[in-house]
Amino acid sequence: MSPLTVKNHVQKILRKLNVQNRTQAVGKALALRILSI
Repeated sequence: MSPLTVKNHVQKILRKLNVQNRTQAVGKALALRILSI
C-alpha cells in the first residue's frame, strides 16, 4: 500500500468517527467498544 492510500483511509476513518486525529479516534473507538485493550 502506498503512503497516500494509507493517509486517505485514515482520513476516512477520522471523518466517520467525527474526530480530528488518531489519538481522538482511539479514545472514541474505546468508548464505542469498537476497540478493546
